[in-house]
Amino acid sequence: MQYKLGNALPDSFKFYHLGEVRAEDSEESPNAFYDDIHESTLISYRFEGDVKGLILVAIEKELDISIYSEMGNIIASRFANSLSRLGQDVMICSPTILDSKKVSQLLKFSTDNHLKTYSHLTGGASIKIRVLTMVGESRESLNV
Repeated sequence: MQYKLGNALPDSFKFYHLGEVRAEDSEESPNAFYDDIHESTLISYRFEGDVKGLILVAIEKELDISIYSEMGNIIASRFANSLSRLGQDVMICSPTILDSKKVSQLLKFSTDNHLKTYSHLTGGASIKIRVLTMVGESRESLNV
């Protein structure tokens, strides 16, 4: 696929009454995601269809997982809508919590990884969220 999947991730959005989510401007290597996985809760959203892969959301362990899995749902939904506008049929599966060992294994078997860091601006605070898109040739290669 010529189009970089990371470009299908949203740049910003209102997160209900909980503030705003904005993509940071800096480009980071997907390897930077690996540095955070041991100190993070990792939520995965598998996508299937014309393109197969995962969206991985890394949040600080002490954050409310229900709130940030909903944020991940919004990111995944907008990702799928963006691909749909480009003629790619993609379905997003329900979120799954992964451990760092599983994510380490997945990183070895994926291609075309793209990292985007977001800031959740809420109540005067800025909370960092990292989102990694991973493409796999088959469902088995990214089995979660």
